[in-house]
Formats: sequence, structure tokens, C-alpha cells
Amino acid sequence: MDNLAHGWKIHQQGLHSKAEQAYQRELNDPTAPPQRKALAWCYLGILYYDLGKYSQSLTAYNTAIQMHPQFPVALSNRANTLSALKRIDEAISSCEAAIKLKPEYSTAWTNLGTIRTNCGQLDAAIECFEKSLSFLPNDNEPAHRNLGAALTYQGCFQDALRHTERAIQINPDCAEA
Repeated sequence: MDNLAHGWKIHQQGLHSKAEQAYQRELNDPTAPPQRKALAWCYLGILYYDLGKYSQSLTAYNTAIQMHPQFPVALSNRANTLSALKRIDEAISSCEAAIKLKPEYSTAWTNLGTIRTNCGQLDAAIECFEKSLSFLPNDNEPAHRNLGAALTYQGCFQDALRHTERAIQINPDCAEA
């Protein structure tokens, strides 16, 4: 198994230190092409975000984007980190850049909707979640969950319940729903 696949697998298991080592091995591999190194930086960004190390996460995402500017995943994920750092305008711009590169990228639409929900921009958030669902209608638990929350804030309880129930149906272990 390659460093990135191994790192991601153990990252998902909560073995953060070992995952970081696997990602670093990829970065230190002189034969690794630049796009793989950019992906390693992106994985490090996710890892640091998960650990609440937002400054390190931002540095990792910025490095990934510098190496591979046309990297919508890194741009979208960076938006989450920028939002955690309360740099909302930059977070929105980063998500919008990801969407410009890949308009059908449902995760970027969900991330943008979440940021807009957190800013109280509920109409815009709902549009983002609906756009996300238009691209990934069946297994999109985060979009259904977050759309349910935004609709709840707007007092649209029947629609909110429908989306929340769909999120739980997709992922019964989803504590956030």
C-alpha cells in the first residue's frame, strides 16, 4: 500500500501520529510527482484540521494549492479551515474558487452552504445545499443534514425533518443529525 493510501486509512482509524508520518514519507520521497506531494499536503491539512491545529492546516492547504493551483479539494477544505479561523470572506472565496474549477463538486457546495449558515445567510446556504444535492442526490448525508439545520433556523420544520431523516437514513451513526 502506498504512503497516501496507508496514511488515509490509519487517519480514518484515529492514528493521527502514524498518519502524519505516512504523509511526511510521501513528501520526502524524491520520486513522488508534484501532484502526489500536493495531495500529501492536502491530507496533512485534513489531519491538522481534525486535530484543531488550524494554523498548520492552513499552511498545509496553502502549500498544496501553491503546488497545484487547480486543486478543488484543497481549495474547498481550506475554506473549512479559514472558517474555523473566523476568516469568513476568505473561506467563501476559497469555496467559490473550488466551485469555479469544478462546478459539480458537491462537497464544495456543502462547505459553502455550511459557511453561509454559520454567517446567518440562510437563503444562500439553502441554495448551496440544494445545489450539492443536485450533483449528489442519493448518498449526500452532509448536505441533507446541513440543509435540515438551515431549514430549521428558517422555521421550515416539515422540510427540515424530511432532510434530517434522510441524513439519518444514509448514515444511521450520524450524531450530528
